[in-house]
Amino acid sequence: MSISLKSYAGFFESFIDSSAWVILKSAWPTAKYVRADPKGVHRYGDKYEVTFRIHARSYWTDGPLWVDAIAVFSDSLELIDLHFGDYYAVLPPGSAWQALSELSNK
Repeated sequence: MSISLKSYAGFFESFIDSSAWVILKSAWPTAKYVRADPKGVHRYGDKYEVTFRIHARSYWTDGPLWVDAIAVFSDSLELIDLHFGDYYAVLPPGSAWQALSELSNK
């Protein structure tokens, strides 16, 4: 059974509100969270792609940062993928965690 996109709007808004800070910390652990803005929801077959922009401030420069987060849900609202899209920052999202991982393996 397929449910309309409109009926999922509250779920997607709640997901963005409750997960944006955690997603930001996985992008840049020291960034200061400002807000998250929905960009869109698209349906592709039996999947929903929810895109939102997370705004933050750099811990190091206090300058603005942002990253687009893309969450993909099944028709039953199971999160099946979460990845980063466009961003505005010196370092790509997730690069700090990658560097720490490489250092810990040495």
